[in-house]
Amino acid sequence: MVDASPYVSRWSIWAEKVGLTQPRDEPTDSMRLGTDLEPIIARWFHDRTGLYVAGEQTFVKHKREPWAIAHLDGYVLDGPAPPRRRQHREYAVGVFEAKFTADVWDELPLHYRLQVQWQLYASGLTHGWVAALMLPFGRPRFAVFEVELDRRQVDELAAATRAFWLEHVVTGVMPEPDAHQATATAISDAWGGQATVKVPTIDLDDLADTVGELSDFRAQRSALRELIDGRENTVKAVIGLAGGPSDGTIGGELAVSWRSQRAPDPGVDVGAVRAEHGDRYDRPARDPIRVLRLHGRYLR
Repeated sequence: MVDASPYVSRWSIWAEKVGLTQPRDEPTDSMRLGTDLEPIIARWFHDRTGLYVAGEQTFVKHKREPWAIAHLDGYVLDGPAPPRRRQHREYAVGVFEAKFTADVWDELPLHYRLQVQWQLYASGLTHGWVAALMLPFGRPRFAVFEVELDRRQVDELAAATRAFWLEHVVTGVMPEPDAHQATATAISDAWGGQATVKVPTIDLDDLADTVGELSDFRAQRSALRELIDGRENTVKAVIGLAGGPSDGTIGGELAVSWRSQRAPDPGVDVGAVRAEHGDRYDRPARDPIRVLRLHGRYLR
């Protein structure tokens, strides 16, 4: 489940669990908007399905595995909610998850499907509904995705999470760092701000191969950057001579575009925005720039 998520990694979760990093104190504007929209999404879900949502913002825990905890946006009931909150689980027919996104989903993304599978495992229920309010380019679209309990997938999730918890969180043993952006952010949060008045010397003999590979990869990146820049400049020059910005075709199919767009404001975390929304987001207006993009079979 973690490896499929664009937001967290095994390492970033471990760092938070062992106290190296702290949970975010203040929600982002996007997170706050998603939370504020949940009652609307729940109402639209009821209008679309006839089902009810109750017990919003509930934490559930597996009966036999105390480390298996999940947060639910609510329970789904087939009738009006009983007056007492503790009765919601008794009458629930499934779990409810509300999502707000600027993208358009034809099917539920894998990391959200795995999230619901985990919720089903922790809650003991067998059915889930994800209600998604999609707002591409300011035009609302609403969809409901149903998720049935997948026993094989849940067993794999439980086994992997149990091993991670016992082998790394309980023991404090660091998991292998990976290339996930969340891992880089967590490492920076944990140690990036430490003072460097007195710098210690650390024996890295055991990492000799890793440091050697890092050196090789950085050299390759530098060489590839030079090759990429050269090819990009060649394509831009040809398009420019033709009167660009423009699109370029190969074999009659769109292959390259070099079009004007607004440059992002320097105060915007473009990496974070791209991770959540891809290239489809409204960027703060500044001087326009031309961006070279590949298309069709050349887009990899």
